[in-house]
Amino acid sequence: MRQSNPDHQDASSSRRRLVVHADDLGLSRSFNEGIRVAATRGHLTSTCIRVNGAAFETAVSDVVPACPHIAVGLHLNIVEGRSTRRSIGRAETLCDADGAYRHGFVGLLRRSGNKRLLQEIEADYRDQFERALDALGTLDHVNSHQHSHGIPAIFEIVCRLAKEYGVHCVRLPREKPYRIPSMSYHLHRWYAANVVKIALLNTMARRNCRTAARIGVKTNDWFVGIGYTGFMNAATVRAGLAALPRDAGVVELLLHPCVISGEPDEVFLDADLRDYVIQPARREELRTLCDDALFDDVDKDGWRLTCYRCIAGAPCPGHGRNTTKAPTNRIESVGETLAPFAGPMRPPLRALVMLDETPFHHPTFLARLITECEHLDVVGCAIVQLPHGGPLQRYMIRQWRRMGITQFGRLGLKSVSTRVIGRLPQWIRGNREGSVRGVCERYDVPYRIVSKVNTPEFLDYANSFEPDVIVSSCTPIFKRELLNLPTVACINRHSSLLPTFGGILPVFRAVQMGEKFTGASVHRMTPEIDGGEVLSRKWLPIFPGDTLDQLYRLCFTLSFEATNEAAEKLRSEATPRSAPSAGLEKSYFTYPTREDWTAFAAAGGRFI
Repeated sequence: MRQSNPDHQDASSSRRRLVVHADDLGLSRSFNEGIRVAATRGHLTSTCIRVNGAAFETAVSDVVPACPHIAVGLHLNIVEGRSTRRSIGRAETLCDADGAYRHGFVGLLRRSGNKRLLQEIEADYRDQFERALDALGTLDHVNSHQHSHGIPAIFEIVCRLAKEYGVHCVRLPREKPYRIPSMSYHLHRWYAANVVKIALLNTMARRNCRTAARIGVKTNDWFVGIGYTGFMNAATVRAGLAALPRDAGVVELLLHPCVISGEPDEVFLDADLRDYVIQPARREELRTLCDDALFDDVDKDGWRLTCYRCIAGAPCPGHGRNTTKAPTNRIESVGETLAPFAGPMRPPLRALVMLDETPFHHPTFLARLITECEHLDVVGCAIVQLPHGGPLQRYMIRQWRRMGITQFGRLGLKSVSTRVIGRLPQWIRGNREGSVRGVCERYDVPYRIVSKVNTPEFLDYANSFEPDVIVSSCTPIFKRELLNLPTVACINRHSSLLPTFGGILPVFRAVQMGEKFTGASVHRMTPEIDGGEVLSRKWLPIFPGDTLDQLYRLCFTLSFEATNEAAEKLRSEATPRSAPSAGLEKSYFTYPTREDWTAFAAAGGRFI
């Protein structure tokens, strides 16, 4: 604890104390489920609820009662979405007439001397405090979105309100700078901004410490999770904790775990939030929170897990692996967080993965199947060659004529840049996979490059792996001999919602037709193209301004989730359940014509 809180020093203060925290409870359905899993099956000790989130009510009714052993605080938000204040009827400095917040962290910092703005912030915060207390009864601590309360004038408001409403602890965003070995993280535009933000917050923390002492609230001593926010895997957590002094005191570790639901009823405030939730890093952060080996090392290094309820001196049941009785519901893998199917489970299915050499999304998709899919054991890979030589030239000319020079040029630049990045050393690329071949070599998965998939030679190659399933993400049509080769099924990954959007470039058709959703589907393959039983379907909302490249990237992330879910169904001894298709009409689309692309561009659509 800060020296402003000498009354809290106890016999255990010789050990460093770690608050394992997740922000944004109530922000969305995926956040709610990720926090519930991390609390009940992982090492999470603390969370905070956002009253102006889209899933606030379900967080109160479903998540908080299921996690009585963790501290629950208030996540104040005045930078994203809309205010919940009923009194807003005109434009303000903080919000517009509709209640939408006007400023981010930098905007608030620049205007922090504006007395009218500070009055509006206090009114908004007071409303959020009262809504949270009405729903929960008590709050263990308070913090804010984007650490906006780290601005001294706002920090004082938060401390005064915390004291008034009986909340004893306020987050102090003060991080000791550190670096991780991977260079790729440091090339992101957000990293440079976060470095500047750390410097600002650390400078302002000196004044904030004096404010907390004067008002009489408690704070943490250090914080880990600003510089690499959103990318807190096990290696990053180890590096951040290792950078702290031995007498670090109370440290808050921040992660953002999610279980991606992919359901049509999930509400996202905007496209940025959707993109943030639907990315592999959210699942990785959940895996980090459920990593027993990591937290064993944390314990051995002298850390004691705690929460803000303990820090405030309230009764607390204890946390994580430092308690006398370890939790009995620890999981071995994040895949088990989904509702299990009735009946016994066979061993992971032996999978032969078939995909083409497209560099955009296939390498990452394959790497995740190998490293994260608990229900598949990838035993081999077949890489289907793309056209080359004369056929490639003719294909490129057709694409240029159909798409137009602008869209075709953007696609070409992306292809070249992706291939160049793919050839860089791993320590520079970090978690960005280079090529399908490179992924196979990195993880020692046997592979063969093929041009045709229905030949006797390929059938012999595929049969040599004795696969239970063949996972397809390529364009060749499978004949009956190949379809019947695996012992369980051939399944195909499709970037859209089947059966409504079958065929080629279905995401293009969904955007062109003004649909509100696209998504990803995995179906059992039959001789009929894009036919067969749909085993899993994940929905992706479409927002104005989305590019096709952006949507396809998100669809591939959902494709992994859908494949994992389909594999879980196939792995069950019971008959797999198909995904509900009520109200979905079947259709098949051919490749867009030049007229389609022209109309798409005229309507403001973009490929990249």
